[in-house]
Amino acid sequence: MKLSLVFAFVLFSLGAGAQQSSASKGPAVRLGNIEGTKTTIAAILATPQLTCTDNNCQVTEFQISFLPQGGEFWGPYTVKGSNKIPEAQLALLGKWKGTPVRVFIEGVKQSCGGKTLLSNPVILKCSE
Repeated sequence: MKLSLVFAFVLFSLGAGAQQSSASKGPAVRLGNIEGTKTTIAAILATPQLTCTDNNCQVTEFQISFLPQGGEFWGPYTVKGSNKIPEAQLALLGKWKGTPVRVFIEGVKQSCGGKTLLSNPVILKCSE
């Protein structure tokens, strides 16, 4: 019985690593001057760009999605070659002023010293 439990644990452990990405992780990113996970729509509209915590890195691509409370999921919208949220998505976000919205920023790629690195997603809860 103990041997079968150990065997099952080993199989589970090996399988858990199978879904992990082999891509290198880049430094953290944040949206504008927002620190933490809670913000307002106005704060996003004021500084709608992603910045890296490492000054030697630059965001080159990301996806952004929105989930307004009680509404449908919008996105993902892919942004390539820029660290700024496009005007169309900012206008969409602006329509939800007064409604809590979750903002998901995923697939963040950075250029760091000639290498492309991936960052962890940024998930924000907006209230206003």
